[in-house]
Amino acid sequence: MIKNPAEQASDKPAHRLRPLPVHVALANNAIIKMEAQGQDGKALVAEMLRGIKAYQDHDYRRPPNPMPVVWRAGTACLYHCPARRPVAAALIVPSMINRSHILDLLPDKSFTRWLAMQGIDVYLLDWGNPADDDTLSMDDIVMRRLLPAINAAAAQAGRKLPLYGIGYCMGGTLLAAAATRAGALSGAAFLASPWDFHAGDRILQNHIVAGTPSALQMMASRPALPVDWIQSVFAAVNEERTVHKFANFAAMNQYSREAELFVAVEDWLNDGLDLPAPLARACITEWYGENKPGNGTWVIDGTSVDPAAVDFPALVVAPSRDRLVPADSALALARRLPRAAVLNPDIGHIGMMTGRGAEAVWGRVAAWIKTGMA
Repeated sequence: MIKNPAEQASDKPAHRLRPLPVHVALANNAIIKMEAQGQDGKALVAEMLRGIKAYQDHDYRRPPNPMPVVWRAGTACLYHCPARRPVAAALIVPSMINRSHILDLLPDKSFTRWLAMQGIDVYLLDWGNPADDDTLSMDDIVMRRLLPAINAAAAQAGRKLPLYGIGYCMGGTLLAAAATRAGALSGAAFLASPWDFHAGDRILQNHIVAGTPSALQMMASRPALPVDWIQSVFAAVNEERTVHKFANFAAMNQYSREAELFVAVEDWLNDGLDLPAPLARACITEWYGENKPGNGTWVIDGTSVDPAAVDFPALVVAPSRDRLVPADSALALARRLPRAAVLNPDIGHIGMMTGRGAEAVWGRVAAWIKTGMA
């Protein structure tokens, strides 16, 4: 069995890999599987551990966010990235499991700043730390945070600029819940946003259901679901990729642009957030367990969430190589929306924001917004 690489380091690592014991367990699993196939798993895992150490010691540090804040409520805020000659405005709604800066990762790998360069004023919603907010439930998040953020962005944009919502991952699911109540929106795009949680390969859904008893037990004695539980589930879904990505990183030029991007993405992945227990229970049991959005029984603030009642144009982006949100899950929302266009790019969930083909997807989103203005 291999040892935790952090035990071999005398100084605290600058970049944290969490939960580290889970990654060590994945490495041990890889050894067992490869040796069962007559392969040398130890050599691969040795490279993985070298890559983890290189990641922990890397010099990259994320710079402070220079974008101004134009609205706050609880721990949530809106960052504003203005366009020089704006023709439209967009409010980007991220997931609540990870921080918003995947949408503004690096100066030259930023969906937010790229849209601004295309003439779209951008308002990026940042949830802050939901566990420190007084919005505990799904109803609170939609009614007391998301809808006010939409109205604040609309007020900032003014009447001359149409406002479009863009939801990424879980942010798109929440945006769909707000859409029928958001009169300020001219349209909405849903990027890899799950809707039918029992559609597709169900790998993530199966892991979440299997881990539900432990999650509920944790939340019985604490106010939030620890992020390490969430990260463990995602790591299990991508077990093989986790081993190979760090082995590949070990072979990179550590001073290259490619290595900096790798570290920036890993920092984002490992800087996840605890979720308030009522919200986490709803995500685990109502979404992944009972599939309420998919079967039409999801209720927010006493009203059923019905995408068929959304009376503005929509764009559903369902990446074909997404392992976290299967394309079939995202496409289920398109079938419910009366005016939905569909984009099915050959890209992955995170690759849509960080990969080589990301800007091609961004271009289609920007073009859809501008076409909708006509």
